[in-house]
Amino acid sequence: MVEAASTRKDELFCPNCHSKLPKELTQINETGENLIFCPYCGAQITLKNDADEKRGSKEPLELLPEIKETKYVKLSLTDKEIRHIIRIFIYRNIYQMIKLKKSIMRKLIPQKDLSKAQISYLTSKIRNTLLNTSNPVQGAHQELTNPAIRKLNIFYKKFTSSLNNKKPSRERNSQLLAENIQFIYNLIRGDYTFEDLSETKRKIVLDLKQFFGFKEEKQSKKSVNYNVSLLLAIKIYSIIKQNKNTHLNKTVIDEIINIITELVIHNNFRSEFLNNLEIDQKSSLTSFLKQFEFNITYDWVYRTSFQDHVFKLTYLVNQLFHENDHWSNLTGSDKLIAEGLQESSLFQNDSEFSAYFRLNLTITLCRIIHKLMQNSPDIPQDFSNHPNLNPSLKQELLVYLLNEITAQKMINFEFLEKFYKLSLEEFQANYKKFQVKLASDMIYYNNFRTYLSKLIKMVHAITHSVRKKSHLSKVELVIINDLANYNFRWNPERGTKYYFYLDNKERNATTKRIKKSEFKDIFTKKIKDNDPLWRVRAYFLGFLFADGSIFRLKNPIQYMVYAAQNEKDKDIIENLQKAIGGNITGPNKVGRIRLEFTNKELYFKLKELGMVEKHNLKEGALKVKVPNIINKKINGTSLLRDFVRGHLEGDGCFSGNYKNYSLRYQLLGPKQFIKALNEKILKEVPNISSFITPAYVKVFLRDNNEYILFGKNKIYIKGHGPYLLTPNDLETGRIERRKHEWLTRLHFGGAYNSIRFFEWLYHDDDNFDEKEINGFALCGSRKFQKALHALGNKTRRKEKLAPEWRDIIYQVIPELKNRFYESQELMEIVNETLRKNLHKLGLKHIFKKKKASKLNSFVYRLKFFEHLDNLIGHFRKKEGKVYKNYYYSKLNPPKNLPKNIIYYIDLIKLDGEINRNIKNVIIALFIRNNEVKTFEIILEEILETKIFSKGSVPKSRIKLYLMELVSFNILLIDDSMKDITKKKYLFNLNALENIFKLDSKIIKHKYNNFLSSLKKI
Repeated sequence: MVEAASTRKDELFCPNCHSKLPKELTQINETGENLIFCPYCGAQITLKNDADEKRGSKEPLELLPEIKETKYVKLSLTDKEIRHIIRIFIYRNIYQMIKLKKSIMRKLIPQKDLSKAQISYLTSKIRNTLLNTSNPVQGAHQELTNPAIRKLNIFYKKFTSSLNNKKPSRERNSQLLAENIQFIYNLIRGDYTFEDLSETKRKIVLDLKQFFGFKEEKQSKKSVNYNVSLLLAIKIYSIIKQNKNTHLNKTVIDEIINIITELVIHNNFRSEFLNNLEIDQKSSLTSFLKQFEFNITYDWVYRTSFQDHVFKLTYLVNQLFHENDHWSNLTGSDKLIAEGLQESSLFQNDSEFSAYFRLNLTITLCRIIHKLMQNSPDIPQDFSNHPNLNPSLKQELLVYLLNEITAQKMINFEFLEKFYKLSLEEFQANYKKFQVKLASDMIYYNNFRTYLSKLIKMVHAITHSVRKKSHLSKVELVIINDLANYNFRWNPERGTKYYFYLDNKERNATTKRIKKSEFKDIFTKKIKDNDPLWRVRAYFLGFLFADGSIFRLKNPIQYMVYAAQNEKDKDIIENLQKAIGGNITGPNKVGRIRLEFTNKELYFKLKELGMVEKHNLKEGALKVKVPNIINKKINGTSLLRDFVRGHLEGDGCFSGNYKNYSLRYQLLGPKQFIKALNEKILKEVPNISSFITPAYVKVFLRDNNEYILFGKNKIYIKGHGPYLLTPNDLETGRIERRKHEWLTRLHFGGAYNSIRFFEWLYHDDDNFDEKEINGFALCGSRKFQKALHALGNKTRRKEKLAPEWRDIIYQVIPELKNRFYESQELMEIVNETLRKNLHKLGLKHIFKKKKASKLNSFVYRLKFFEHLDNLIGHFRKKEGKVYKNYYYSKLNPPKNLPKNIIYYIDLIKLDGEINRNIKNVIIALFIRNNEVKTFEIILEEILETKIFSKGSVPKSRIKLYLMELVSFNILLIDDSMKDITKKKYLFNLNALENIFKLDSKIIKHKYNNFLSSLKKI
């Protein structure tokens, strides 16, 4: 056992092979110690956080990202590093030439040595390769800057010049090359062990393993290496499951590696791999497997690289097997492997349970799901119009069922009436065993979670819309028959079309492919004035205005149209391709896919509709105008919302959630375009508010170079690709936030505006992403579902927009009779009016939450209306020893009014001057630093002004003024605390601006002067 060595505080290296340890292995646990095994040489290592122990800290080491995921640009090179790069370049060439020479590779099987002729042939060929190569930069592990490359070239020229010297020098170099060739050949044959090699040779071996060994492919689940890794992970899972060890040790890992290696060498891997992988090119796949088996059998470098991969898979599968939290931290190929394990039909084909038990459990779960759906008020009963299930409701059902199953509870007996070749006792015994398995095996648990999610979707689809019987699977037919016997009727009306939506792939497979000769894009084809395809045209035009472009090439003359989008929203680009044609390429290094094609007719048609060349540059952006197509109406509705929806898909976003009140739609575009578009939207949707702000961009500055930031501390270097800034980069450079010259953002912020904008944009339809016109979708699914998940279904949105007692006062005051009202009586009238309005909206159940329950709050709100719009008047009348408040409508006042009844709240005079009272002092204290304050802090700061004595500032008076400011919405209060002295208050500057119609800068200036004048007294 050895302790890990470190050359930097943020990197850890194996002391045996001197290779950098992966980040996931080097996390220090709570005790400050951790036992791991090196993934490259298998050495047992104890990690100790020595630097943190000296400082008295137990936090984990902060490591750099893995080399595989992030490239770091090397700014300079030492002579030792240059020699290492050249050495790696030479050895890579030797290894590659040996592998390409079939006559040499045949000698590996009988373990024969190289002949002198073969060594001489390889020596001359490698020498010529070195002389003809001008730059060995591809041998570097890191990306290099131009100065580093120049230094490397100079050094390499000196090296190659020695190869052209006189005969003694050439013989000496040739002899050294021959020794290197013999070493690599012996290495491939397996004559060396890693522990016996020198440090320099170990680095060479590690490089060869990484460069020529088994390589992961993260791009696609269809890749051969991914499917190899998945099958290996399944095998490792079964071995770990049989072993039942909670912690891996070196013996167990070595045993797993030996089992997997022997499995491949003895050809027991090929048949299983071919069965698991669906690829049409069987011959090329078979040849790949032959080469794969040969490499592992006879090539020591490739085999050890493959064993390193098996080691990492073993570690990953073990973590997934025991830890549920580990799933959320996965990225890249690890995430793909986890998903593959999850989808490997563990529950459906579990040999520990009979097929009859699995079928009975499935049917029982479907019955429970069906009953829960029947009892849910959020699922509409008009089945034919609602083929899709709300994602939030689906998640609730999933969590409920998982909690019931894993809580060691037996399923209710009313769901176990009918069994197929299985007794109740046998079912109960298997069910308990199944619960234990879910609790102990996290891979199995996540697989069952996915299976349960599919059952929920399937039951909802069966009960809401049914396709032809011939299109249903056997399991679906069994479930339909069971539900029909249990509590479900399937009686479709004649002449009605029913569809059973399983997934998008199945639907797309049935669509007719259009021949090129028949194809006509959506913009140049003739459309009648009232044809719904105008909506599709407006939607795609909005998208092209945002993320599309047109341009003309001069040599040769070509008229180009292209659009780009994030790979997450690939469905939008595919939908556009179906509408206008073209070829899709990508994703590129920054995750963007691109649709590009040449079409002169379409180019001029888009230009006619309002698109301009180079609209993503300032010269073109200033010419962009709102197109006239949005003024056209189809069935009485303008095409504005379709255009805006397309623009949102391209250069817009939805963000936030209810918890932190940050819901917001944003549209990005040139100033004059966004301003005109905003005016159009507000004209069509008058009950919505918006605001426009400048767009900002973050740049990283260093050495007179500027790089735009993508995400957190990530830049793009031309010629190198994405690059994550290191702490050293952040120290030598700086990040700057700049206002964009010509781009602005249009915001529809807050819950009310977001809901209203959503309902207008998507026609108040929760299934809008499934709507199509002639096969064309009208929105992108991901952004729609994200907004729907945050804003909620129709019922939730309706509840949020429902009026409350503060809104009803506007309706009640003008309708008051010409008499005086006490505050209690007026509050009852407002509540009754609110109840009637909510009853008409079908929201009577939220009346208690929306009504006025506190008389003090109601009275303060009346004072606010009296001051703001002069709708209501009031006076105080002494009756006995008590003063009572009486209110009346100024629109319909009583005939006999008392004298001197004009009264309003005088926080600030209408000319902007400030009165010296406690309310103004409270506001001034908040404006000074605008932070959350408690009641006690406010009281202390008032007394610090020294214009009020303790006797003149009773706590009850401060409480009264605070409540009054709360009623004006100038202070926002935290109602979670019952005691007012513990409540927290936050200042709302916008409310003060709205009341007194003053600019925020003027208010701040006046209050700061006011506060400074108080200190001088």
